[in-house]
Amino acid sequence: MSNRRKRLDPWYVTGLAQGDAAFTYSRSGHHLALYFAMKLTDTDRDLLVKLQDFFHGAGRIYRVIRRLPRSGSGYAKLAAYYRICRRDELERVVSHFDRYPLRGAKAASYAIWRRMVVLKRTFRRPNRTVLDVLAARLSSTSPRNMPWTAGIEGSLESTAAGGDFRGEANVFETPQSVSAAKTAPEPSAPAEISPPTSTQGSEERSSKQEEPRRE
Repeated sequence: MSNRRKRLDPWYVTGLAQGDAAFTYSRSGHHLALYFAMKLTDTDRDLLVKLQDFFHGAGRIYRVIRRLPRSGSGYAKLAAYYRICRRDELERVVSHFDRYPLRGAKAASYAIWRRMVVLKRTFRRPNRTVLDVLAARLSSTSPRNMPWTAGIEGSLESTAAGGDFRGEANVFETPQSVSAAKTAPEPSAPAEISPPTSTQGSEERSSKQEEPRRE
């Protein structure tokens, strides 16, 4: 059996998904489509081919072309993108991760996504309101939608442990903080302190002048 056709270990698939998979959805008008996806650099394309074999040929593998940075998006490397979106093929994904579960935040995302898959499978016309609520919850679990405070708290903890907060602060700057920094007044230079002058002689002269004249 060739190395390409050798089946991946189920726990290896779960570990791979833990780091690189996405349980997500897309919208087109009133239609909401669920899909399981994973994107790796083009050098790891063969790994996605093995993953497709693991799910018995489900889904398709697309090529992501290299793209230079442009307005609204960054640099894109040459990559391979694997996606499963057909309803019957998503059942294979659910079957696997139910038997070989994920952990942490990815497990929470999968649990919400799984409810959406079951809802669409069970009902020909699933409750749109319930789907929208679940979709919003799924979006909130994405790292890109996490609140900034989580990162700021992490930096404060680093400072307490002896880290340099000034070096990390730029990562968590907000437009408000940048604006405040630009408009804040610059600290004024300390006033120069003149060396003390001796006043003993002048005090003696003043006391002599005020001494009453003797008749």
